[in-house]
Amino acid sequence: MNAIRSARLIAGPALFAALLTACTTGPGVSVAPTGSPAMSESRSPAFHPTPSPSAEPTEAAIALKVYFLMNDPRAIQSLVPVQRSVPPTEDLAAATIRELLAGPTADERSGRYPERHGQLPTFSTAVPPDTKLLGIDIQDGIATVDLSADFGSGDETTVLRQAQVVYTLTQFSTVDGVKFRVDGAPMDAIEGHEGTVSAGPATRNLYFDQRRSVFVDEPAWVANVADAVLVRGETTSDADIRIALIDGATDAILAEQAVHASCPCMAPAPWGQFEARLPMPAGPRPSDLRLRIWEPPFSEGGPATVVDYAIGSEIAATASPGSPAPEPTADLTPFNCNLPASLPATVDRAQILDVRVGSHGAGPSGYDRMVFEFKGPGIPKVTLRAGTPPFTQDPSGLPLPVRGSSFLVLVLHGATGITPEGTITYTGPTDFTPGLPALTEFRQAGDFEAVSEWVAGLAGPSCHRLFVLQNPTRLVIDVQHPQG
Repeated sequence: MNAIRSARLIAGPALFAALLTACTTGPGVSVAPTGSPAMSESRSPAFHPTPSPSAEPTEAAIALKVYFLMNDPRAIQSLVPVQRSVPPTEDLAAATIRELLAGPTADERSGRYPERHGQLPTFSTAVPPDTKLLGIDIQDGIATVDLSADFGSGDETTVLRQAQVVYTLTQFSTVDGVKFRVDGAPMDAIEGHEGTVSAGPATRNLYFDQRRSVFVDEPAWVANVADAVLVRGETTSDADIRIALIDGATDAILAEQAVHASCPCMAPAPWGQFEARLPMPAGPRPSDLRLRIWEPPFSEGGPATVVDYAIGSEIAATASPGSPAPEPTADLTPFNCNLPASLPATVDRAQILDVRVGSHGAGPSGYDRMVFEFKGPGIPKVTLRAGTPPFTQDPSGLPLPVRGSSFLVLVLHGATGITPEGTITYTGPTDFTPGLPALTEFRQAGDFEAVSEWVAGLAGPSCHRLFVLQNPTRLVIDVQHPQG
């Protein structure tokens, strides 16, 4: 195994004293003149929240990440994403930074959580507690953040606090780098390896020493997870990484996967990406669900480092085995009985990773759910219309029998389970026959020229709702159980 494990160097006192989620762009924003003492908080186009797909706006919270410092027994502090949510707002940039400035919760600082067993890693922050956000503006992919004087105090934590801000803002695809101001005056970015001043905006590349050698960026700490847990991150080792879902109460391994992370291990980007997908076992979901990562040893024969991540803390699975996990009812869009229905595209091409069905609730208040999971933050254009047999397969034109007495046709324009290079990204079922209260069959009619079409056979006419969930990106189609 080849590895680069540099010591984490912190800038000394002589040096300067850092979420559906996916964001869309909007109209321009006014900016304070260069050299002004402070910037007003503006509605940043890069952080305009994704619009609700329903006809009626919802008040569902926006999930996002802030980056705090996980402490381990070696007294090393490492950047780790932590789950947060904020009310819908057009000032999402400011709301995100305020969540970071608020610092870890009491549970995160103590490492002890209700309904969780034993001691978990503790979290801290290098951002001084009295730091205030004075202004933030995003132009051409660069976020300029103006913070109060406390943030600029020159000490050994400068690198860490800048890294926290940079990682928190660059989670969004519309932000590439960050410029710092303190009380309106420019503040130099300090590079995190040698502790030198960096020219230009600060990017994530400056702070790879402030992360673990295996850095997990998804899911976030205490983030809710779907039935298939998508794990993404980077490593500075060319090695196999072991990843598992753990029941924290029993320490039983629920699912496990080894992935090889190919790392060039050369500057300026001495890390490689890895990705794993762990299926959630059938049956009730443990209340103390964790993601466990085994880091490869620093040297041959040395000990591996084991880190637990708490995830899924707010989901108690009551759905049938294998069902997509329900969201809180108050956050769901209302059912709509009118067809056709649609959602606009947010990307030109969406790669399908998973398709699944399930049922939630019982009787007239229940619903059956179909879920498409995509790679990346965007969704294709979605249309849902009533269908009438006979159905045919695309492009062959062969008959496509579908069980049911009422039918919905779902078309994903720009979505496919095959990459342009011919790699198949979705290898799961293309014909579901779950026999649920509303959903009798769900069958793929075609995946051709980046258009994916599916037919849902229902037990009878049913109202529906379409909406999008993030982290990971999922399109959800719910159909109501029979109302009579």
